[in-house]
Amino acid sequence: MLLVEDNQGDVVLFNEALHHLNKSVVLTIVKDSLTAIEFLNQSQKRNHLPDLILTDINMFGMSGKDLLIVLKKDLKWSSIPVIVMSTTSDPAEIKQAYELGASYFAVKREKVDQIESLFYKMITLINQPEKPRSLSDFVL
Repeated sequence: MLLVEDNQGDVVLFNEALHHLNKSVVLTIVKDSLTAIEFLNQSQKRNHLPDLILTDINMFGMSGKDLLIVLKKDLKWSSIPVIVMSTTSDPAEIKQAYELGASYFAVKREKVDQIESLFYKMITLINQPEKPRSLSDFVL
């Protein structure tokens, strides 16, 4: 799993929640979209792409939205499920993420147990072959 997140506080919470949930999941953390692209290029060369990408939508520099566009346009990465995360549940932001090809949209949680629950839901849903059919199913 690749986490693209520029907020160190969120990184700590995600790490802790994932540790409690499933120790066998390998979490790679990068701080921005450009580093994520570099990581994916290197991973592609080693034939070891992540099974899931979680990206913050609002980051300095290249946004998570811009990263999503790059990922979905490149055949090497277009099949990797991408979950876009934000602190808000702005309907326009949700709709745009859906239209750009994100697998799901997650509103960030502030407590470890809430993040654990969110991770469990993400992992369960990503293993399902069908993309959500409606915007209401798209938001975690």
